[in-house]
Parts: sequence; structure tokens; C-alpha cells
Amino acid sequence: SAVKGQVKKLNPGGKDVLKKSDYNFADNSAKLIKNENLNSIDVDSDGFFYALDSGVYNRIFWYDKECNLMCVFGGGTNSQTQKGTFSKADTLAINGTDIVVSDSVNKNITVFSITDYGKAVRKAQTATLNDNYSETAEEWKEIIKLDKNNQLAYRGLAKAYYSSGDYDKALEYAKLGADKETYADAFSKERTRFFEKNFTFVFLLVIFIAALVAVLIHIKRKKKIVLIKNAKLRNMLECIPHPFESFRLVKEKGLGSLPLATAVLAVYYIISAISDKASGFAFNRFDAESYNSFYVLLKTVALVLLFVSANWLVCVLMGGIGKFKEIYIVTCYSLLPIVFAQIVYLLMTHILSPDEFAFITIFKTVCILYTFFILAVGVMKVHNYEFGKFVGTTVVTVIAMIIIVFLIFMVCLLAQQVYGWIATVFTEIRYR
Repeated sequence: SAVKGQVKKLNPGGKDVLKKSDYNFADNSAKLIKNENLNSIDVDSDGFFYALDSGVYNRIFWYDKECNLMCVFGGGTNSQTQKGTFSKADTLAINGTDIVVSDSVNKNITVFSITDYGKAVRKAQTATLNDNYSETAEEWKEIIKLDKNNQLAYRGLAKAYYSSGDYDKALEYAKLGADKETYADAFSKERTRFFEKNFTFVFLLVIFIAALVAVLIHIKRKKKIVLIKNAKLRNMLECIPHPFESFRLVKEKGLGSLPLATAVLAVYYIISAISDKASGFAFNRFDAESYNSFYVLLKTVALVLLFVSANWLVCVLMGGIGKFKEIYIVTCYSLLPIVFAQIVYLLMTHILSPDEFAFITIFKTVCILYTFFILAVGVMKVHNYEFGKFVGTTVVTVIAMIIIVFLIFMVCLLAQQVYGWIATVFTEIRYR
């Protein structure tokens, strides 16, 4: 994993006061094979600092005082003769507006002078850091004309639009610049403006929906209308408010459904994957380069199947009367609170800002805890266990899950070695 916090700014008490103390100030080592070594750093009069990585790639990283990356330059490995590259960069120093770097292998000194483009970026960012947003909008626009991939320019423009009250434009440019903080602030302002403009309509809509739901509930109770005719589907939904009765019916009356249980498990996987990719921008941590939906499959579907298998194997030996099918059904049914919480979470990321999300986090935690509760009820019901025996078998089940994962890992490792041996044998036969 990448090393973080290589650069520190200490106050008199010895505390790091940099805004991004847990930030990787060099390259992401997950993408590049190298040894990082930030061994030289210098700071100019405006708080901009330059960090030299004299490891393998000899790069120079330019940051502002809030640790925003301005640019990366330099580079080179081994024997380099091209100007601006290094074989072994050792030391960096600032001389006015120039950056001076020594190379111990080439035995020379390289001087980097700032370009007109660099001066424009530095000037605009300095004004942005000093909250002079009105001065920077046109400057950032000119910078974007020169470099449409400059995220710093999009961030600066987003802040300029936010300060001028154009929240819609601020949202657009904050998204382009991956500035979640400005996006969240602009989103809150734009949402407030929307509700102020449409308060009457929203208020009447909420009243209408609440009244409609109340009337439907009253009619249902008065006429004893059964909305869900399918007994198995009705029993599945009843496991949330009445888990004891619902799981008793699964065991004694056979009111459990494999297709419904599998559907719940499939929805759990799908909504987990969608939550990673389609949550609101201010909450989204999706990285297309590193994301793998197979890992989501492992921690959802595979984890459920692993628990069901391990629990069945353990409880068969410990007096449990639950069948594999019954354990699978109650386990999948128990996922309903988590599925509901995931859906609510996904919707709320498009409605609330991060500062308002504490209640949703608590709600999601409660749903997860309730899932474990109804899972415990389901396992006790299908095996006809008392609570004490359930706790004991659950501990053994967890141990069995670890053993199964270890055995699967060993089998895969052996299979890989056998495949390599067979491939080697065929190669030998082919060349003889």
C-alpha cells in the first residue's frame, strides 16, 4: 500500500498541522513499482512547497500550502542525459522563482524556471487560497483553455461560482474538479433554494401522500383486504416485524421459498454494487481503475453461502435439525433490513449533504444489528436451539468458515502448482 504523511508541518507543540496529514505526497505505489524516498523539500515565501522523490523516478512534486498538487515535473531513471531528467536527484532548493536540483550521478545541477502557464496557475491559486474568488474566475477560464485536464482550475472556478451565488455552475465545475467539499456546500445551497421556490407544491405533495397512505391503511383494516396473496411472499416480508412467527412457519409449515430467498440475495449483491458506483457525488469513492465487482460478490453472495455451508456442517454434528435449504432461506430473508438500509442510503446520498448524514448512518447501523438479530432468531428456530446452544454453535460456525476459506485457498494454490507442472511437462514434450 502507498506510504502516507511523508511531509509534515509541525507547530511548537510538535503536532502536524498540514491539512492533509494522511495524504500520499508522492506517486501512488499501487500503480508504479518503485521505492519512494522524499528526501528533500523546500518552501517559498507564499507557502508553496516542492518535494523531491529521489527514489527510482526522481520526480519533483509541487504543492500549495493546503497540500493541493500543482504539478509534477523532472523524472528519469538510471543513466539520463536529457535536460530536465536525472539519474540520481539528491537535493532540491528554491532560488527566487527557480528550482535548483543536484544530480550526484551526472554530477550536474539543473535549474527549472517557471513558465507563463505556471505563473498563471500560481497567481490564480494564490488568490483562491486568499478567498479572492471574484478575481480568479476569468483567470481559471483562461487556464482551462490552455489545459482542459487541470482539475485545480475546475476547483477554483467552482469556488468562484459558489461565492457569486451561481450554485448550479459551482456543482458542475466541482464535479469536474473532483472537489467534494465545494460540491456539498453548493448542493446544500441549491437544495435550499429549490425548496424555498417550490415549498407550497412540496408541502401539499407530502400531505397528499400521507393522507393517501392513511386512507389505504384504514380501508385495508376495515375490509380486511389481503394485499399480498402469495403466502410465501407474505411470510418473507413478515420476517421483519415478526421474525419468530415467520421463521416458525418456514420450519413447521414449509412457507419458505428458495426462489424468493435467492432473489433477496441477488438484490443484496446488485444494490451493494450500485451503491458503490451510483451514490451521490459528495459520497462517492468509486475508482473505475481499481474497482472490481467480483470483490462485492465475495463479500455478499459468497459470504452468505459460506455461512450457510459452515452452519449446516457444524449443526449436523451438534444436534441441529435444520436442513440446508431452511438455513439458506432464513439467512437470505434476514438480509432484508440491510437491503432496505442500502436502498435508503443510496437515495439519501442524492438528497442530503455529508454534514446531514449522521442520522442515516445510525439508521444503517441499526438495520445491520437488526439483521443479525433476526438471523439469530432464524437459526434458533430451524435448528430448535436454545440461546446458549446457538451462541456455542455460532462460534464454531465462524471457526469452520475460517477453516473452509483456508482449505479453498490451499486447493487453489495446489491447483495452480499442478497446472504449472502440467504446462511444463507439455512444453518439455513439445520441444523433444
